[in-house]
Amino acid sequence: MKIAIPELALVLLVGPSGSGKSSFGRKHFLPTEVISSDFCRGLVADNENDQSATGDAFDLLHTIVRKRLARGRFTVVDATNVQPEARKSLIALAKENGVAGYPGSGANRWPAVHTLDLVRLFRLALEKAPAGTQWHGVGDSGIPMREIMQSIGDHLGVPTESIPSDRMTSYYGPFLASLIAEDIPSSSLITRHVLDWQPTHPGLLADFSKGHYFPAGP
Repeated sequence: MKIAIPELALVLLVGPSGSGKSSFGRKHFLPTEVISSDFCRGLVADNENDQSATGDAFDLLHTIVRKRLARGRFTVVDATNVQPEARKSLIALAKENGVAGYPGSGANRWPAVHTLDLVRLFRLALEKAPAGTQWHGVGDSGIPMREIMQSIGDHLGVPTESIPSDRMTSYYGPFLASLIAEDIPSSSLITRHVLDWQPTHPGLLADFSKGHYFPAGP
């Protein structure tokens, strides 16, 4: 099985402790590309198992990830990443800027899939897929970016507006600005038919509506 990953990407290794994420990371990525929460915990506390240092460790991890992405470097995060709280930083951009911005008209579409559906697809691909094949794991085939940011703005209580091209880098940062305007709808019809895979968890906007991605207060 071959998984195609863009040259500029942030990859989250998802799974509980002991599930093989670190081994997978060591096998498939450069040591400098993988940022581990355990390693960061060791840096701040001299003990990778010191859970009292977890907050500081993730502060350090997020700082390193931000710096790498700002420099356009491919980055892999080796942490459990299975809880919504671990992914809420994706919402922080709108909160920090006081506005949920979409590029241009916001008509460009992004696909999405729930993490738990994707984990099941990985298992099916390993069990059933011929070697060297590629598969699309898509729940939402293409959500207009305007709708994504409108949902984020509504949940954060901030306005939603178009970000013109000359402000995209200052608003999104150099890494995300190079990607956010892409129109990349996708389909998983072949994946569903051949591997007998069906997404069963909420789509992106429905998952936003559950509220667990968003802070309860200011």
